[in-house]
Amino acid sequence: MTMVNISEPLRNAIVSSSNITMLLDTYKGSYPVFTHRPVPNDAPDISIVISQDISGNHQDGVNFFRPVIVRDIMIYGPNNSPPDIYRKVKEIARLIHSLFHRRKDLQVPGWHTLNVTCTGPLEIPLEDQSVTAAVTVTVTLARKQ
Repeated sequence: MTMVNISEPLRNAIVSSSNITMLLDTYKGSYPVFTHRPVPNDAPDISIVISQDISGNHQDGVNFFRPVIVRDIMIYGPNNSPPDIYRKVKEIARLIHSLFHRRKDLQVPGWHTLNVTCTGPLEIPLEDQSVTAAVTVTVTLARKQ
């Protein structure tokens, strides 16, 4: 089964949200929202990383294909910085949840977005003591006819 790559549609939605981007530093003419790891060494203190598919399923029928794609959107910040970094990481995670949860306006070329749900944000402890929050996004699509 071929899954749909929703990395760019998720990234486009995030960088189009002024509520989120006003909390981020600019990075190379855009914002530090990455669709792969590792994050570049020169990335700003707060970065967003959209994972690859962490789960893929489908709700297929005889004449239709409906992929269900699950991704994590992780927000990272250093813990050895002013307290406003911690608050910004948490606020960005809440804004990402609000941006996608129960919304159908995610633009995926060639597909209709049927449903988007989010869980989190959850604080994720890391060994390097960075501040990390995660929002899990589940997207259900239907192929355009």
